[in-house]
Amino acid sequence: MPVADPPFRGRNEDLLSAPLDRVNRAALFGGTTTLLDFVDCPPEIALQQSIEAPRKDRVNSCYCDYGLHLLVRGKPPLAHPDAFREAIRAGYASIKIFTTIIRPNAGEA
Repeated sequence: MPVADPPFRGRNEDLLSAPLDRVNRAALFGGTTTLLDFVDCPPEIALQQSIEAPRKDRVNSCYCDYGLHLLVRGKPPLAHPDAFREAIRAGYASIKIFTTIIRPNAGEA
């Protein structure tokens, strides 16, 4: 019997539970006061640009505290170290930097 493909490969919009405003209200009712979400920061997009859209979403629809955990992958451009300093000064001090290819068959360089 063949093994089925896993249902979740990266981001899958069909698996989102609810809009952000409903999710954070539910978190508050459950006793959670801070939400931390991941922000994909691909090397071809400026770090601040990667942060801006999710930040705007949360400013307009979060009822609780929130944080953004930056995910840096690929070969970051030389401008990234300065952008990291700016992001940390702006309050985004949680940064995950992938130093190896964790999915070697994903087709990334």
